[in-house]
Amino acid sequence: MQDTIFFDINKKPYNYEIPDFIATCPLDKWKVYSQPENMDKWKIIDGVFTDITDTPEYIEKKRIEREEKLGTLSLTKADVFRAIRKVKGYDKDDLLNLIQSLEIPDFDIKDLKIELEANYFYRKNPYISMIGDYLGFSKEQLDLFFETNDYTALISKTNETSEV
Repeated sequence: MQDTIFFDINKKPYNYEIPDFIATCPLDKWKVYSQPENMDKWKIIDGVFTDITDTPEYIEKKRIEREEKLGTLSLTKADVFRAIRKVKGYDKDDLLNLIQSLEIPDFDIKDLKIELEANYFYRKNPYISMIGDYLGFSKEQLDLFFETNDYTALISKTNETSEV
């Protein structure tokens, strides 16, 4: 039984030794990395099959991909206000009153009212981030909420422990 995969100059894998192979990889690793979702997690570097998931370049690439994905995520107005109501107890009017009471410099509450009439709220909308900040939600909590549409992502760990 073959326990090594061999790669040619074009990085094409073979189950048998080929002339002028440029790299090898243990078969067990290849079974994982040959899956489509894992193909970008390895490279042949200087003739060595190399896992690149810990490299700064790979980490930065994945961070950028995630930011781009987050920019496209949206939830309905009902999803967002239902979550705020469940977590903070505020409805839309309460939220507007809270923001207005903060007297934020160079902020037009009428612009916020217009934004809150949209049918869909996009994660990268600056008003979403601003409202999240004032309600005490972290960036990570908002990101997870928009990824999962699960309002419990907005419940902070400190709130959970203080309620016990």
